[in-house]
Formats: sequence, structure tokens, C-alpha cells
Amino acid sequence: MRTRLQAAFLLLGTVLGISATPANAALVISKGPTQNVNCSAGVCTATAADAVLNVKDVKKFLRAGDLKIVSGSAAQDIDFAVKLQWTKPTRLTLDAFRSITFHEAVTVEGAGAVTLITNDGGTGGNHSFAGKGHITFWDLSSNLAINGNSYALVGDVKSLAAGIAAHPSRNYALARFYDASVDGTYADSPIITPFNGKFDGLGHAIANLSLTIRRKTTVEFGLFLNLGAQAVVRNIELQDFNYAYEVNLKRPIYHHAGMLAAENAGRIKDVVVTGGIISSGYGGCSGGIVGSNSGTVLNSAVQSVDVVGQGTGGIACGNTGLITQSHVNATVEGGFASAAGGIAESNEGTISLSYSMGTVAVEGDDGFLGDNGEADAGGVAVDNYGLVDRCFSLASVDGGGSSAGQEHESNSWAGGLIAKNYGEVLNSYEMGSVIDADLFGVGVYVGGAIGEGYSGSEVTGTYSTGAISCPDCRGDIAGFIGVALASASADYWNVNTTGESSGCGYGDCEGVAGLTTSQFKSGLPAGFDPAVWGQSTNINNGYPYLLANPPPEQLVSPPLCGEVDE
Repeated sequence: MRTRLQAAFLLLGTVLGISATPANAALVISKGPTQNVNCSAGVCTATAADAVLNVKDVKKFLRAGDLKIVSGSAAQDIDFAVKLQWTKPTRLTLDAFRSITFHEAVTVEGAGAVTLITNDGGTGGNHSFAGKGHITFWDLSSNLAINGNSYALVGDVKSLAAGIAAHPSRNYALARFYDASVDGTYADSPIITPFNGKFDGLGHAIANLSLTIRRKTTVEFGLFLNLGAQAVVRNIELQDFNYAYEVNLKRPIYHHAGMLAAENAGRIKDVVVTGGIISSGYGGCSGGIVGSNSGTVLNSAVQSVDVVGQGTGGIACGNTGLITQSHVNATVEGGFASAAGGIAESNEGTISLSYSMGTVAVEGDDGFLGDNGEADAGGVAVDNYGLVDRCFSLASVDGGGSSAGQEHESNSWAGGLIAKNYGEVLNSYEMGSVIDADLFGVGVYVGGAIGEGYSGSEVTGTYSTGAISCPDCRGDIAGFIGVALASASADYWNVNTTGESSGCGYGDCEGVAGLTTSQFKSGLPAGFDPAVWGQSTNINNGYPYLLANPPPEQLVSPPLCGEVDE
């Protein structure tokens, strides 16, 4: 049975254009007959692009001694398409010109060893796990080396924490699936020592970790408290985690919380969060993967998760670094006087080639905060000071409203992509609904794509199609941008599906044009770069789609195939 991690990685591969099955230009370990491979003195080397090494031959070699499998420049990649187990204390070395992909399980049942080498001549390669792929070690004293770096094997969270406490810059790998429910409930982040090494999940999951914070002091929390600039975390699923900050105070204690880490300055790659809830409470800033990101989050996903806080983001609450090739399909919600973004609450860095689905929702004033009940929601981000490039949102965006039913001085912003844009939005689109119901606020600013574009900001090559609803609102509501104080070029909204006859509610609408559904589907709109945008009746329901960031599988028929390098 495929685990949720494997399914998530498979979905990532489909969405990002990565083939879920081995490509022809590879040395494939399978049940097929060995061909185009020369084996001599414990080394098997591909001699052609289409090479096969039979798994029975691999097992025979490992019973006799160490085995090195080399793709060479002809095959370039190594793909494991079949299960492999061995018990002898021998080493399997995989030496790829570019990449190594595990589609099935590799299990070291004895004291054997594994060495992985990528980019041995090529570029853009890496080791990754798809389908049912993972590497399992039964013996934690076994040896693992990746690209010249030795990794200490760990089997549980407490051993990982103890190792990092003693050696915070060492490399670690998760030897097998771990159910953290046996640990009980943590009262603080399990790994509090700042980490600057590498941690590789090897395609495994950590499940059911529970963390409850009850301190009345400023607190950051996550599986890792802090990932330093040299840290790398990859190939891991966090499954059904439950994080909660339960102290209720009249004044907020501002803090960051993330399922993986409170603070990230390093590199996060191929991390999937599935199921569970993270709630940072009043004054908290929650992210589905990290609380605050100043590093890189690459090729990662958040699925079927509840992200709750006063500030929330599907991937990160605050981003000053890079989030790319990642997606969210979750519930991202803020409480009263809050802000929620499908990918990030605040973006001062770059969000690219990413998308959001699910629900992004906030509440307004409940009377407790008086006049400070502002509630803002954006399908990608609430406040964008940086760059949003080639992204899209299919999320339902709900800007909330005044639950107390009383007049207050705060405003509310909601946008299918961005609530408040101070930066740049390029080549992006939204197709989800946008709702705001702040009946009692001074002003409501709602746009299909942008709630308000501030002076100096730019929106170029972007469109919106989602239905807009703001019953009895007071403010500026429009099909593309609520308040247009920004530079706009080649931007469009659907006059049929948004329900809005105007592209902007206030300001200069130059550069924003309305199109009908048939016009959207009859060819790329004027100003859309065909090197960036594609169009097909079988993809994205006929609407323009991003070539480098195609829509999810349910909007693609037949599924896309191809390959994207790291």
C-alpha cells in the first residue's frame, strides 16, 4: 500500500512535470533482463542510454561482495524500479552522472552499507524518492554516505534530538518510519539545539508527534526550533502532527510556529506535511512547514492540514527567502484580527512556481479587540513586498467580517492572489472564489486577484476568474483589483465568472481589461508571453496555464510528463 508520503511525492512529480516512472535515458534496476550494462570486478556500468540491470544480478553481486553501479554519461540517471533487500555486510554504491530516483523500497537487512553519488559529471541532479521508494536500515550501526558525506542513522525523534544536541553540525538520516505517539506529548520543541547539518528522511515519515505549549512567555516551536544557514532537511513526511499553544492572554505574545521548524535559514527540499493541525494561538504566526523562512523551501507540499493562528501561511507565516515549486492543499485560517495567506502571510522574498488550494479564511472583530479587528486574506499571500512569479491559486479565499455586529474603524482586504501588494506580481492567476463580509468596517477592498495595489507596486501578465461575493459591503470591490494605485500591464479578469463588470474598484484601470470566458479560451490574451504561457482544451479547463507550473492532475487530461531539474 502506498503511504501518504509516497502519494504526495508522486503528486508533486505529476504537478511539477516529473515522470512517476523511470525515463528511458537511465540505468534501470528492474526485473527485466540485463542489457547495455558491463559488469566486471564488482562494478556495473551502463554502456547505452537505455540500460537495464536485473535485480537478481544485483542480489548475486551483493552476496559475493561490494557492488558499484555506474550510470555513466550515456544513461546519466539511475532508477530503482523494483524492491531490493540484502543481508550480507556489503556495500551498494550508486554512482549517477546526474540523478538517482527510488521508485521502490531498498532495505538493508543486515550490517550492509549504502553510498549515493549524484552529479558525477552532470548538473542539476539529486537523489529523490517517488512511488513506493525509500531506503530502510534495520541496523542503526550500518553505514550511509551521500556525496562524500557520512550520515549517522537514527530511528526516533529523541535520538535525533540527542545527536544534534551533542553534534549540531553532523549529518543524520532517518533509518525507518517512526510513530512518535510513543513519546507522549512534548512541552517544548523536541529539537531545541540550532541545527546546521543535513537531515535526510530517506523517503520515510515521522507520524503523530504531539506538542503542547503552556508557557506564558515568548515562544517559538516546531519539530526543529531553528534551522541554521548551513542546514539541509529533505525527503521527509510529517504525518498527523498536533501542535497547540494553549495560553490565552489579553495581550498577544508574538511568536513563530511551524510543523517542521519555527525558523529556517537553510534549505528544505522534498518535505511533505500531511494531516494534523498547528495552532499558534493569539499573537502567533503559524506556517504549515516553517514559521519564518529566510532560507529556501523547494519542491515541498502541505496537504490536509489545519494551519491556525493570528497570522498564518500554508508554507510559511513570514517569508524573506525563497519558496519555489511547492504547493498547499489545506485549511489556512486566522482568528479574529488576523491575516491568512495560502502560501505565506507576509512575503518579503520570492514565491515562485507554486500554488494553493483548499480554504484560506479569517475572522474580523469580535468585540474583544475594539477597533483593531482588521482581517485580511490572500490566496498566495496577504502582504507582498517581494516577488510573486508564475504562481496560481485555486483556493477559496474568505476575508471574514465583524462577528460582533458593531461599528469599528478597521478595514478588510481580500484578494484571490494577494490582499495587499507593495511588490511585484508576474505571470500568475487565480481561479478560486473570493468572499468578504465585513459589514461594519470602514472599508472593504476586494479584488479577484489583488485587494489593493499600493504605489510603486506592479502586476503584469496576470488574470482572475473566480467568483467574487461581498454582500452589503462598503468599499471597493472589483473583478481584478479593489484599489488600483499600482502599475498594471496585460492584466485581465473574466466578466462572466467573477460577476463583476469593473476591473478595478478605485484608481487607474489602465492595463486591466475584461474578457469573456470564450475570449479567454480562444487564445492567449494580448501581452501573455508564449514562452511562459500555454493553452490547451485538455489543461486547466481551457484557460491559459503556466508551462513551468502546470495545474494539478485533476485539471490535466492526459497527465503531463517530463522532467524538471533541481
